[in-house]
Amino acid sequence: MEEYTRERAAEWLNKHWQGPKICPICQSNNWVFSESLVEIRPYHGGQIFVGGTLYPLFLLICGVCGYTVLFNAIVAGLISPTPAKEEKIDAPAVEKKES
Repeated sequence: MEEYTRERAAEWLNKHWQGPKICPICQSNNWVFSESLVEIRPYHGGQIFVGGTLYPLFLLICGVCGYTVLFNAIVAGLISPTPAKEEKIDAPAVEKKES
């Protein structure tokens, strides 16, 4: 599968966005695609999980007010899904020195 590009994101969005492409906040039609993909991960109570689930997204940002829409890059066919394995990282054990 090819790498993410704004052009590919725009092509997918133009095929799928029905109706007027107007910002729901400021009513403009001045959209900008993110330069790269971003990711969101599930919240695990403040702990970090390496290899856990990630949601790769491309952003559509209103150039006037900044309103941002997130689109899943896998669903859009812009990247391939990769299986993930969750692994909890605990803080390293601290050895106590004997006096």
